[in-house]
Amino acid sequence: MKFIEKQIKGLMKGLDEKDFWKLFRRVMLEAVDRLTKEVR
Repeated sequence: MKFIEKQIKGLMKGLDEKDFWKLFRRVMLEAVDRLTKEVR
């Protein structure tokens, strides 16, 4: 989890907030999608 936090903090420096949330949502959706596939 610490690794992910470090990644996110790095991204936030490089992006403005709108771009960050767009990217964040996409990453979260992808992660959830991958998890649900593994569960089935």
